[in-house]
Amino acid sequence: MMDYQNIQRKLIDWLVLHRNLKGLTQTQLSKLLGKNQSFVSKYENCERHLIVTEFLEICVALECDPIVELQGIINDIKVRRSN
Repeated sequence: MMDYQNIQRKLIDWLVLHRNLKGLTQTQLSKLLGKNQSFVSKYENCERHLIVTEFLEICVALECDPIVELQGIINDIKVRRSN
């Protein structure tokens, strides 16, 4: 089964990818979120875990749809459970 740390890393990598695709720095994203730059840095470096509402707020700020990524992770978990 996909463990929690792998899921967390996959989601963070996806958020970083979308931040970079939007051409935003951590500081610019933090301003969109109304947070300190350290908030973005800490979750991107896995020094801080995101709760679901924070993840969704970041997705809204980045204008990216989390459904496809989450569905992919759910499918990975189902495949691992069936083996």
